Amino acid sequence: MFELREYQSHFLEQILFKINLVDKLCCQLPTGAGKTIIFTSLAKKLDKNILILVDSEDLVNQTYKTFLKIGLDVSKFESANKIFPINKIVICMVETLHNRLKKKSTLIDKFNFIIVDECHVFSHLKVLDYAKSTKVIGFTATPVRLKRIKFYKCNECNTEYTFIKDIDHPTHCGYEMKVWTKEETMSDVYDDIVVGVGIDYLIENDYLVDEELYSISVNTSNLKTDETGEFTSKSIAETYEKEEIQIDILHNYEQLCFGKKTMIFTASTKVNLLIYEMFKEKGYNVKMYDSVNNDKKERKPLIRWFENERDAILLNVSCFTKGFDVDDVEAIIMARPTASLSLFIQIAGRGARITKKIFKDKFIFIDGGGNSDRLGMWSDKTRDWEKIFFNGLKPPKQLKESLDDINECKQCGFLKMKSEKKCSNCNYEEPIIEVEEKEVEIVTNQITAVKVKQIYPSGEKIIKYVQSINEDINFAFKILINQTFDLFVKNKVTFGSYIQSLNNGKFDKRINKILGEPFIKIINALPSKTNRTLAFLKTKLKDKLQQYYDKIQ
Repeated sequence: MFELREYQSHFLEQILFKINLVDKLCCQLPTGAGKTIIFTSLAKKLDKNILILVDSEDLVNQTYKTFLKIGLDVSKFESANKIFPINKIVICMVETLHNRLKKKSTLIDKFNFIIVDECHVFSHLKVLDYAKSTKVIGFTATPVRLKRIKFYKCNECNTEYTFIKDIDHPTHCGYEMKVWTKEETMSDVYDDIVVGVGIDYLIENDYLVDEELYSISVNTSNLKTDETGEFTSKSIAETYEKEEIQIDILHNYEQLCFGKKTMIFTASTKVNLLIYEMFKEKGYNVKMYDSVNNDKKERKPLIRWFENERDAILLNVSCFTKGFDVDDVEAIIMARPTASLSLFIQIAGRGARITKKIFKDKFIFIDGGGNSDRLGMWSDKTRDWEKIFFNGLKPPKQLKESLDDINECKQCGFLKMKSEKKCSNCNYEEPIIEVEEKEVEIVTNQITAVKVKQIYPSGEKIIKYVQSINEDINFAFKILINQTFDLFVKNKVTFGSYIQSLNNGKFDKRINKILGEPFIKIINALPSKTNRTLAFLKTKLKDKLQQYYDKIQ
């Protein structure tokens, strides 16, 4: 049996308690927090017939291997299997099982529990139609839905009716009911939710690494949404098939990610190929994968290549957002927009896993779609998942206003249309909250990403890594010097600015702040045969910087 971390044990206890009170329970836990470990521990505790539903072949095999390690009676059911397994625990894809249920509706009657992975997708609902008396436990990192649904509402008493297309509006309280829209929520299917620890907790306790966020300015004003709430393929293509945007992606890779294992998530199969060819022409170690330009058989060899190449660049169109556990990814470039909080968090989180293969105390996240402004930062600690589970992200809104859709001016009480921001009686105008635009630096017609969030060297993280690989204090100092050097490169400190800071004393003052804390922690934690000083580290840093500036002058 795997040994659970403290927060995992507490999370499991909450699940076991609440599933006795409800029929359908949603469980929220961030990507990288050990969801599959929770699956296995939960199955062992329940000790019943359990069906586990996932939405990809990779996840079927990944989950199956984890269950085998603890010796549970488990089998996987795949499309090639003619007979459904008799094991207590069965793992299968939603689509595979649904196709069999259409032929034999009683196939899953024996199961007491259904555990659903990525339950926010809702593809599993068609399977639940065949198992109405079975308890359901759904897992997701993001219990939020993007789709909006229509409904009728009486604006006098707030009574709501189900929307039926092509019928006249019903009346209520003597008035015609209006058409409103609201977000489809997880609580439409699940009765209650258990919320686990946040991303901030996992970062603070070294279970994930933080993102160093950069934002590329892209004009997304022409993006339009479809009926699901996501941006349309046509509007994305019109924005992202422009050559200057592809050049910006290459430019920022070279400026911020050069030599690092990098994943680039692109806007479409066409854009994927265009960016791939641009990187290939420059001689970079790059490969791509998407549903149009690649055969499905290429997927596994491609992942093995990516795992084994230190400077690999992997382009894809949201093909590797889940069930993809290469832990030494150092940079994520999101060269696309999305209106989906779930997709955004999944993509960014590919870089957050900890590893012992290299020293990694952060990952670079370059946002080229305005997603962080639209949805918040990946590591945002203010998201209230319980509130989002019940109410969604955005409040309901009326589609069209009519003459009876009036309200009072907040200043003078004069009646006005809700859509009118300015009162015709007193000229009071309801304030509009404006988002301050970020400045961007233009370099030879290339837009350089603006740094939004800076990560500084951490003595604790360096010590933990050095001890885990049995290296000494000198290795720790090399990491510290290299990280500090990277700050100069990423922030594009010019040679003139560097020399000026040396002459006016600002260099020593600034570097003392950056190196001081981690230096003290390292010398107190790691044994040393020599008495290294902070001045020694600063000399080494200056030598490295001088070599760098000599090369680029």
